[in-house]
Amino acid sequence: MKNNILILATHWGYYIPLFLKLFLKKDFKNNNNRLIKNYSDFGTKFLIEGMPNSIICNYSRALWDPNRSLDSDDLFRETDFWWIKIWKFNFPYFIKKLLISFYYNNYHNKIESKIKDLEKNNKEIFILDIHDTWNELLGVEYSDDKRRESLFPEMNIWTVWYKTCSKEFSDKLVAFINKEFRFDSKVDYPYSWWHMVKKYWLWFNNRQVVQLEFWRYLYMNEKTQEIDFEKMKDLKEKFTRVVEAL
Repeated sequence: MKNNILILATHWGYYIPLFLKLFLKKDFKNNNNRLIKNYSDFGTKFLIEGMPNSIICNYSRALWDPNRSLDSDDLFRETDFWWIKIWKFNFPYFIKKLLISFYYNNYHNKIESKIKDLEKNNKEIFILDIHDTWNELLGVEYSDDKRRESLFPEMNIWTVWYKTCSKEFSDKLVAFINKEFRFDSKVDYPYSWWHMVKKYWLWFNNRQVVQLEFWRYLYMNEKTQEIDFEKMKDLKEKFTRVVEAL
């Protein structure tokens, strides 16, 4: 694989330190931590595992969201996607400062350090931030689960409307994806989140930065959060070929 590609898994982690897990609401611990896992993109680890120049965020976004800026209103969230309250109480200010200092900053510092290393030896680098999308809104109990009315596409490529990469690169990436996966990927549909891709894109540097969203049904039972490793193996092989073709 080329040495000018950086792969991120920003929402992979669902780990919560024990001293904080004590303050997690009971609902989030039920059914083998189903809601904690759902509030992450933990399957993406297996997509990029073993790839060179990959950085994984090891902690749950329930602590803070690494795909949000430090001044974002939802850097610290009180609820998950289904508006289920996560914590028994809101974190005090000093706890938030500690979480940012020890965890949030650590992840972004690793990314910035790796980018500097790659840019020393490459005129152009590619940054792919890998996520997955969900079409099941999980409740506290299985009977509470609901299907989204408007489903995500099987693959979404977020470019902030071609601001963080060239249209030429986006078109090439879409062509490689469609060839391997046999489905039509969408660009910035149904929406485009921006923090990670805009944070690491600079207009005066030759960086191509995109966020890729895989639909979870491609490799997971969303209700149980169980991964189908045969499907995952096939998906990873195809994704690896896409990355190698860039």
